[in-house]
Amino acid sequence: MWRPRPAFDPVAFETDLQRLHRFYESRGYYDTRIDYALAPHPDDDVVDIQLNIEEAAPVMVVAVTVTAPEYPAETDEPSLESLVPLKVGDRFSEEAYQQGDEALLTHVRDRGYAWATVVRHAVVDVRDDTARVNYEITLGPTCVFGQTRIEGVERVDPLLVRREIQYEPGERFSTPPVSTTRTRLLSLGLFRSVQIGPDAAAHGESVVPMVVRVSEGPQRSIRFGVTYNTQDEIGGRIDWQHLNWFGGGRRLSLSLRGTQYSSFAAAKLVQPHFLDARNTGILEFVQDLDTESTYLLTATQFRPRIERRLVSDLSGFIAYRAEYAALSNVDQSVSGALGPIKRDGGLFGPRLGLLWNSTDNPLNPQEGEILTLTAEQAGAMWGGAFNFWKVVVEGRKYFGIGWQTILATRLRLGLSDAIGAAENMPLFDRFYAGGENSVRGYARRMLGPLSATGQPLGGLTLFEGSVELRRPLYKMIGGAVFVDFGQVSLNPYDVPIGSLKFSTGPGVSVDTPVGPLLLFVGFPIDSPAGQRSWQVTFSVGQFF
Repeated sequence: MWRPRPAFDPVAFETDLQRLHRFYESRGYYDTRIDYALAPHPDDDVVDIQLNIEEAAPVMVVAVTVTAPEYPAETDEPSLESLVPLKVGDRFSEEAYQQGDEALLTHVRDRGYAWATVVRHAVVDVRDDTARVNYEITLGPTCVFGQTRIEGVERVDPLLVRREIQYEPGERFSTPPVSTTRTRLLSLGLFRSVQIGPDAAAHGESVVPMVVRVSEGPQRSIRFGVTYNTQDEIGGRIDWQHLNWFGGGRRLSLSLRGTQYSSFAAAKLVQPHFLDARNTGILEFVQDLDTESTYLLTATQFRPRIERRLVSDLSGFIAYRAEYAALSNVDQSVSGALGPIKRDGGLFGPRLGLLWNSTDNPLNPQEGEILTLTAEQAGAMWGGAFNFWKVVVEGRKYFGIGWQTILATRLRLGLSDAIGAAENMPLFDRFYAGGENSVRGYARRMLGPLSATGQPLGGLTLFEGSVELRRPLYKMIGGAVFVDFGQVSLNPYDVPIGSLKFSTGPGVSVDTPVGPLLLFVGFPIDSPAGQRSWQVTFSVGQFF
């Protein structure tokens, strides 16, 4: 239904013109001229508005200075001027001008000046279109952390909040441990908001008492969801969780999920501060049913795991795989190509992993990198029927290349092999490529060696990667283009670089509170016989 035209309001129109002038001024175009013409329709109560905008020359920055008389700069640190986003030769932008405050404050506060202030000045000369910018820093005393007061807790034990604090009384004041404390408190899921800062009542003192203000959220939740993509088609999920089960931030969750290809029931218990403040203990029980085109897998799994935060961006884990698996409906062409396939038995053995993550956003990274290494071994020495090893290394890198565009890259290498007879390598633990979270443009598991009837065989070596350009388009909508590549080899230690397959295509994203909602259309460069020449994938959060 068409909405009625808004009434012409001269006052509102004049306000809009002023807003346009202000818009251009904030971006450095001070001499912008905006003229308009009104053309009423004689036979209707309608007026056409035509705007004519002349941007003229922008104001350019010719000087950026920072005044901090008492600041004892260290010899190996950058100059204060270099920290300001606005540089000599840049077009004068109020946004970058204001960001200089935060950059300078963060720098000096990280060096102990908790009460530092920054006053900025800009002299804009519209006669020669130049701007001179100055920031004046008042440091105050060098400070150390004092005691911390906790506010806002009702059902949550204050000790749970206190144990996440990453600074100690007497340490030199700096912002990174404050930010880390806030992140750790929010990761508990118990608080809607967390605010941490110096107690304003102690302004100017060298010992800085801190205040942690939290707003508690519900401790229990139940969620229902329906999912759909071209790979799994329609699916559903039910999740129940308690975020503070018997206190201590202990999390218990129960899950039921199902799609065309898989369904499982899981119970998971997460214990923060397990044995040590850096450790998290996890116990997980899973009953799994996978329906693939080449087999039906029923598996009962018990997964104990200890994760340890090693440094700020590096964590590791040690886990144990205890699983009983049973295969049925194994495709005859697959067993004919691979030889004897072990149908059931136990998988027991350790898993180890390392994760380096320096990205700025877990669901939509803009910069940073992720490096992961996982290794596992299952075998008779641990009491299992299968005997094999498997190692996967993956790297991801994100960086801006200008024009609000993010270049995202990833590279993944997987190596594995049976120990002893070939049947000691489980069919369901082989590497497969193609589909969502792999090489888009190819159907699920359909990139790589196939049987005589066109069924995926999997492999012992995997090599795949992606290059993707991401850019906002309009408000909450973004766009992307990608190139994926990959291949699987039947042989161990045989990285299939010479036989890589490629796919490409566009994507669109919509920002939501839970992360970007993504839709990609992938087109294989060399469309495989008997397969569709395009694939559609959906996901919440970036694929990588």
